[in-house]
Amino acid sequence: MNRHLRPSVFFLIPLALAAAEISPQSYLGHVRYLASPELKGRATGSPELEQAASYIQSQFKSFGLKPLDGKDFQQPFPVTINAHLGPDNRFSYREPGEYRTLEAQQDFVPFSFSSSGKFSNAVVFAGFGITANELHYDDYAGLDVKDKIVLILRHEPRESGKSGVFEPHPTHAALVDKAVNAKMHGAKGVIMIND
Repeated sequence: MNRHLRPSVFFLIPLALAAAEISPQSYLGHVRYLASPELKGRATGSPELEQAASYIQSQFKSFGLKPLDGKDFQQPFPVTINAHLGPDNRFSYREPGEYRTLEAQQDFVPFSFSSSGKFSNAVVFAGFGITANELHYDDYAGLDVKDKIVLILRHEPRESGKSGVFEPHPTHAALVDKAVNAKMHGAKGVIMIND
C-alpha cells in the first residue's frame, strides 16, 4: 500500500513549492490589471480583449510555459458580435385564422449575438429553457426541438414548498446560456419572452 502513496507525495511536493513562489501581491496585480477601467470590461471583439489576451500570453511566456500546439497560446474561434437591425428585419407569426407582423424595437429586439438569415418552422414552448443536470431539472425533458424554434421565458423558476426550493445558479438564467442550451438541444432559433 505504501508503494502507491510515495509517488503521489513525491509529485505533489514540486507543485506545492511552485505554488509557494507566487506572491499574493503579484497575483492581485494581474487581477487588478485585467479588471481595470483601462480594459473596459474586455468585451468580446473589443481591442481591450485583444490587449488582455496579449498580456496573458506575455505572462505565460515569462513563466516559461510553452503553447499546447507549439506555436501560439491564443486559439481563434468564430463568434457573432455587433449584430444590428437591417431595413428588412421582420417577425411574423400565424395563429389559426390570423397572420401578424410585429414591429422591430417596439414588439421585438434581436439579440446582439443573433446571426442573419431567414427561418420558418414550428415553435415549441420549453419553459425557462434551462437544463441543470446537477439539480435534476430540465425544461427540455421529453421535448423534440430539433430544427424548430424554441419559445422560452426569461429568468428562472422559483418553486417553494415541502419538496424544497429550486433556484438555479445565475449562469442557467443568462440569455446567452439559454440560447446555447437551445442550440445544444437542436433548436434552430430562440424566441425569449421578456417581462
